[in-house]
Amino acid sequence: MHHHHHIFHRDHPAENAQRTPTSGLNASEQVLQSEEYTAVINWLSGRTKSVGDALDIFCQPVENKFFQTENAQNVEPLLWRAWQAIVGEAATTPHTSQHKQKLVELMLNLAFRPTLSRGESICEVDGMKVWRDLPIFGWELREAWNFAASGSSDQKSREQWTNVNGFTASLVSALHSKAQDRPDYSLFGLWTLRAALEEPGEIPNVAVAAAAVWLIYAAPALRAFSNQEKSFEGKVAKPGSSFGPEEWRGFSQARWTAWSNNLRDVHMAVSDQPTAGLVKQAVQAMEDAEKQ
Repeated sequence: MHHHHHIFHRDHPAENAQRTPTSGLNASEQVLQSEEYTAVINWLSGRTKSVGDALDIFCQPVENKFFQTENAQNVEPLLWRAWQAIVGEAATTPHTSQHKQKLVELMLNLAFRPTLSRGESICEVDGMKVWRDLPIFGWELREAWNFAASGSSDQKSREQWTNVNGFTASLVSALHSKAQDRPDYSLFGLWTLRAALEEPGEIPNVAVAAAAVWLIYAAPALRAFSNQEKSFEGKVAKPGSSFGPEEWRGFSQARWTAWSNNLRDVHMAVSDQPTAGLVKQAVQAMEDAEKQ
């Protein structure tokens, strides 16, 4: 569990000053004009045929910068830009599409790219290796989750939020089956499920849809984490207010059961047709995962 804390604590907050501001989940102009973004688009469109070629182009700015300077700090702004290209694209890519799977494939292959080094210097950011640990990517996801929590209700933002959750769920599922859950982004799913299934009162359809796609794309992995009682440091995974007295610190069988029960209640209450369809699939995905 040792590398979870990277998502939450930062030794040097000044680092954020190097970032390009994003407007919510939309990539900035600077990101859209980047080599990384072009590499992603050419891979998704099929113009670049192999994932290896796509990654060579995607990784070039970071790798060249490190070869020139042998200083990992210099690559950090480029990592932010690269991840903004990925998350920005994930937001506008329908979660049901083949393009989403291709984005996941790109990230999974990136995690297995040889460690970036020059001579004796290994490229590490926040103690995480480039590329195996996908440094900074958790921070970029965190920005997306923080933005969504501030609540934006137009149709486009709602779709983008569902897409980002569908992408992250599929990535967690792929990392679970092929990379021993390293790096681990399952906590983002837990937060999304908590917002939809552990809070009282009327829950917005967008929160329900985002939770549903986690179950649709990652139920077997989430079920495994629940069976393993996978926990996180401190209170980051604490229960929602409907379950205040519970001692939850992560995934658990009791929590899985609570989600399952509440999802059925939500299913009865959802009036929005597309969301209701997702909830139906999510209920099925939970049942299937329980049988495995």
